Amino acid sequence: MDSKGFLKLAELLEQESVARIAAKASKASEIAALLQRISEQNASFGKTVQDLNATIQHLNETISILLEENKLLKGPKKNSGNSSVPPSKDQNRVQRTNSLRGSSGKSSGGQKGHEGSTLKMSTTPDHIIEHRPGFCNCCGLDLNAQQAELASRRQVIDIPILRPSYTEHRIYRNTCTCGHITNGTFPSGIDAPIIYGQQTTALIAYLHTRQYIPLARISEFFSSVYGMAISQGTVCGILDRFAEKALPAFALIKQALSNAKVIGADETGMKENGKLKWFWTWQSQFATYITASKNRGFETVKAHFPAGFPSTIAGPAI
Repeated sequence: MDSKGFLKLAELLEQESVARIAAKASKASEIAALLQRISEQNASFGKTVQDLNATIQHLNETISILLEENKLLKGPKKNSGNSSVPPSKDQNRVQRTNSLRGSSGKSSGGQKGHEGSTLKMSTTPDHIIEHRPGFCNCCGLDLNAQQAELASRRQVIDIPILRPSYTEHRIYRNTCTCGHITNGTFPSGIDAPIIYGQQTTALIAYLHTRQYIPLARISEFFSSVYGMAISQGTVCGILDRFAEKALPAFALIKQALSNAKVIGADETGMKENGKLKWFWTWQSQFATYITASKNRGFETVKAHFPAGFPSTIAGPAI
């Protein structure tokens, strides 16, 4: 190979080397740019993770605060010691799972020889409705003129239609020959132009005291059943008058309890006009005294029995 050919080859090799170096440099530049982007993305992801961790920590702290506030709002778990819940509802109370009654050896239900209470027909019914056939079911002959005989009877027991009865008391006056005018007098208790009678007031007292029906429902009952518009205030006034009449009986009951050998006592929470009060009960073998009080402690006992009890008192309230 002459010198010209050698120079030509060297020049070709040099160009190829330069091209290879330029390609490698371009590739290295691309790789560097890619690594830069990856580094930037990693930094961004790291910042996002830090933000999320901070948010999670803040939420955990908020949840802890809210749980503590919720505990404060709920207060301690209710039991017979800090609320009106009866002792039978306490969680740690031993539950009676089996009946303490022994077997009597008898089958359930009515026993042989037991006197039942079957609904009986009246021998003197208030109303009698006769149903006579008007014609023969076979030939169609008119039977109205024929003598009929009783074949069977059935009775329906019902209450009469309830409507208020108005009794008017009228006062008259007479003029004597001497000129003096004498007026009649109203009976005792007839002291207003119109009042509710003894049957009405007695029923109100029974519904409230024995059946524990509230004032609003007593008023509704008289309006719906009897068509009598008795307001709650009137019902309350009637009950107050009955309470005054019963005061001597209350005194006798308290005296009987004070002289009893053994007394059972208890109290339980109740609502009176939406406010918490305590329903106290003292009971002997023959007498029971019940009252409502704002106080759950011994102050109520002293208020109603200031002389105390010369007897044994049993009960969870004492």
